[in-house]
This record gives sequence, structure tokens and C-alpha cells, in this order.
Amino acid sequence: MTAKPAAVTATRRTDAVAVIAGRVTVMLWGSAFVGIRAAGEAFSPGALGVGRLLVSSAILGAVALVRREPVPRGRDMLAIAAYGVLWLGVHSVTLNAAERHVDAGTAAMIINTGPILIAVLAGIFLREGFPHPKPELCTDDRAKRPGAVTKPPARPAQATGPASSPP
Repeated sequence: MTAKPAAVTATRRTDAVAVIAGRVTVMLWGSAFVGIRAAGEAFSPGALGVGRLLVSSAILGAVALVRREPVPRGRDMLAIAAYGVLWLGVHSVTLNAAERHVDAGTAAMIINTGPILIAVLAGIFLREGFPHPKPELCTDDRAKRPGAVTKPPARPAQATGPASSPP
């Protein structure tokens, strides 16, 4: 009997952890739209955006502390703060407000087209070109896009008032 080399076992374990982490991430990301929709009934778009920012900041702050990352300096801190304000003020609040008017599946589908549109616009207007795609670079998008456009059938609207009462 021959034993497997330790490097092969470690690689397989790392691959399994990466696959599990990817699946959990995609599942949580996909359910975020439903969560935003549900929380939007209780919170304003701004309050929900601040809540999302606080949760993500706490998680990233904990990771930075564990990894002992250095604190950003001067111009970097200004750029990080500007990005945070733009993300909170533009993306989060707009998405939270929009989900009051469209269903979660439609919102997910629209948000999923963002990276494609940005790449196409950068290729055209910034003259970055359109390189030949590599399959390994597209696996994330191929895994999440079908789920974004697949949504359950709509529930029928419930009528209220005298016209809806049985005869």
C-alpha cells in the first residue's frame, strides 16, 4: 500500500473548503435580495443601507484585526471613505429604494448585469478592448446568473373591498 503525499491531501482539502465557501457565498448573496425586500418593509432605504454598511464593516474589521492588517494612511483613507460614501449613498440606498417597487428576482437580475455593462462600456469608451475569455475566469458568473433570472411564479394579488367579497 502506498500513502498519498501530504501535498495532494492538503490540496484536495483546500479545494473542498474553497468549493464550500463559494457555494455558501453564492447562496447568501442570492438570498440577500429577498432579505432586503423583507427588511424594506420595516426600515427606510437609508436606514437599511446604514445597517448593511455596519454589518459589513464589523465583519471586515474583525478580519483585518485577526490578520493584523496595517491601518490605511492619508490619501488611501480618503479614497476608502469616498468609496464607502458612494457605495452607501448610491448603490445601497438606490437598491433598497428600488426593491420597494420591483420584486427581488428582478432586482437581482438587474444588479447581475452591472459587471457585464461595465466591462462592455470600458471596452468601448476607455478603449480597453475585449480579450478572449478564459473559462476559469467566468465560473463565478456562470454559477450565479442562472439563479438570478430564475424566480418563483408570482403570487396572485389579493383583492380587498366589497368587489372581492363572495356573493
